Amino acid sequence: MTSTPIELQGLVRKLVDSWNDRDEEAFAALFTPSAEYVTGEGERRRGRQEIARLLRESPAGLHVVVSEAAADGDARGGTVSFPWTAARRGGTVRQGRITCVVVRQDGRWLIETLQNDEDA
Repeated sequence: MTSTPIELQGLVRKLVDSWNDRDEEAFAALFTPSAEYVTGEGERRRGRQEIARLLRESPAGLHVVVSEAAADGDARGGTVSFPWTAARRGGTVRQGRITCVVVRQDGRWLIETLQNDEDA
């Protein structure tokens, strides 16, 4: 990829910022209309509406932090993967790795599939 890794870093930043801001609309808009989100518990959510509902159902007060994402692919699609930690006052609550299949649609990157592999 040429400039794509930088663009995908931006996608990851928007994903984490919208999660931390609990902005359901902004979060869901980062996914394709038919996207699939697989939670750390293995639950599958399909479509933007179901994915947005994750924010409503997630515990309040968690703040997600990520390290730099690794990206691979071409100008039309690829993958991006990054480690995450969700912290609450008093320490780390959860952590894991997210891997996304991404596609370029209408001039922007969107997530087609997100797999959350949460550490036990």
